[in-house]
Amino acid sequence: MGSKGVTAILLKRSGRFPPKSDNSRAAVIAFNKFVAQSERVKELRSYGTASTVMLTQNLRGLPTHNCSRGEFEPAEAIGGDTMREVILARGGEFIAARG
Repeated sequence: MGSKGVTAILLKRSGRFPPKSDNSRAAVIAFNKFVAQSERVKELRSYGTASTVMLTQNLRGLPTHNCSRGEFEPAEAIGGDTMREVILARGGEFIAARG
């Protein structure tokens, strides 16, 4: 967009959007409680985002070698299980998620 001389886009809010209702807040709270009980969320809290490394490796989706290959041979060394073990072995406190 810079090559076209556009430096900003301004949007004027019109009255077309309905205001938030108490019902939508209840839906957000219910959704958050549902997600918090998810097994995947529990795994992320235990192992952090590094837990996705081996899944992505198995799907051949790691952006390695300038995104020309999707596999990384030593991927297991940077996976969630290994990272957690290393941090705990070094005496560090492993806090994958705060909150």
